[in-house]
Amino acid sequence: MGKGKYDGGKGKGKGKYDGGKGKGKGKSDGKGKGGKGKGRGRGGGGGFTDMSLVPWAGVCPTRKLCERVNISKDLQEHMKDSGVVSKDFDKRKSRGKGGRAIKIATNLFKMAFPQKEFITLEHYDIAIFAISKKDASRGTIDVAGKLPRNLKRDIVYSFWKKCNNGFKGNMAYDGGKILFTSPDKFTQDEKTAEDITVPDNGEDRSFHVVVTHIKGLSTQSFDAFLKNQVTEEPLDLITALEICLKHHLVSTNRFFDAGRRFFAYPNGKSVRSTDLGGGVELWMGFVQAIKITERSVMLNIDRTASGFFKEQHLMDFVKDTLNTNDLSRVSSNQWMNLKKVMSGVEIYQTHRGANKRRFKIKGVSRKSAKEEKFTDDKGKEWTVASYFAKNYAKLRYPDLPLVEVGMGKKMYLPMEVCHVSGKQRVVKLLADYQVAEMIKKTSCSPQEHLSDIRRYIAENKYTAKENFNMSISHDIETVKGRIINPPELQYLDARGKVVLERPGSGSWNMRDKKNDHWGRSGDVGGFMPC
Repeated sequence: MGKGKYDGGKGKGKGKYDGGKGKGKGKSDGKGKGGKGKGRGRGGGGGFTDMSLVPWAGVCPTRKLCERVNISKDLQEHMKDSGVVSKDFDKRKSRGKGGRAIKIATNLFKMAFPQKEFITLEHYDIAIFAISKKDASRGTIDVAGKLPRNLKRDIVYSFWKKCNNGFKGNMAYDGGKILFTSPDKFTQDEKTAEDITVPDNGEDRSFHVVVTHIKGLSTQSFDAFLKNQVTEEPLDLITALEICLKHHLVSTNRFFDAGRRFFAYPNGKSVRSTDLGGGVELWMGFVQAIKITERSVMLNIDRTASGFFKEQHLMDFVKDTLNTNDLSRVSSNQWMNLKKVMSGVEIYQTHRGANKRRFKIKGVSRKSAKEEKFTDDKGKEWTVASYFAKNYAKLRYPDLPLVEVGMGKKMYLPMEVCHVSGKQRVVKLLADYQVAEMIKKTSCSPQEHLSDIRRYIAENKYTAKENFNMSISHDIETVKGRIINPPELQYLDARGKVVLERPGSGSWNMRDKKNDHWGRSGDVGGFMPC
């Protein structure tokens, strides 16, 4: 007797796809005659498995139905916030009949794909290696995960201009390690490498970029899934198409992207920010995700909001955070507590003209600019205040602490020569008063909520030409729903007579009614639905 997940026919022996003569169990029992395999081999041979029932069967136009589709680690990272709990799509068994039928507006918009041919995507992995300034040697560690997103986009776009070989199709980059082209590969080589030089933080930096082809994807997977030819939701294809839509939005230079969330840059006119206090302001935006329904593929869009650091002078940021206009009266303990708030905030220096080099704050010094000392390359000792007076300008606030910046060796900057960079999303937890203000500012009626969603879909111009031949309807989808009749409750009125009460406006009228069963053992809540 043998057991196997996809056993077929009759036979003795064990094996994942055993078949032969004897007894066998499996989700996809096969048919036909097989050998008598004994022992632990693949056993028996024979038997037929219906591959449409195999959950991992993937679909690609140039591959067999039974080819397994492997989802790369990078695509899995994009799937983490997809909201999809299970890979398997449970079909609805029956429809409701109780209550009153209604139509419900959703925040779903139907996606349309070419009818005559499927959209094909080619998936590439991107590796970036730093090139040393001293000896031009290439590093051996992929630094793509450590570089700022804007720098990575500059590197990849420079690579694309240099190596696309006149490619006429579409390209989409996720800002990390994934690149897609459509409808074909941009080169027949499985791996393409090139040295790229881009400006970064006031200087030129060189990188060695390696782009490796991973696999092909096709919207035929959607077609097969909706026709029940496969049972596993094609999450890798969903994520790939979301990256394509994201690339279009980011390329317009109108949005700050954070995963599936997009925030329009405030311009003081049509797009405004709201002050939350403590050097933080509120930006409104939208979140989008592709969902598969019973009928078709939909784009789900909803409102979202997040806190961003206000672009301003660092001293103003400190005043906002400490809620004071006089920094000379701030205690040493307050400065140390400020370290938790300021740690990780990106700033740029203002004392070197056009060379506005960027840094991330690591901490706050215990000493002031006139107390903190260091030794220069020639062995001469300076205080920070005296060094600035000699080389730049005399500090106006030499008694204030310094901010610690840079990586590795300690480096200090006076607060008065620092400016908080813009377009920085707050990733730490907001203070309670900031959260309360955010809730107050984002609250709206259902009509306003729906109006914002319609505005997002209209403004973003999801046209087929700009989105890999995908087009998205501007008409909101409606679904059928039912309002269930409320339960009737049985009470005693003031005269002891049993009466039935039907709720109105979400509540029951208990005036002049009583129930002598409240709290009795065996009763459920002291009332009885009819």
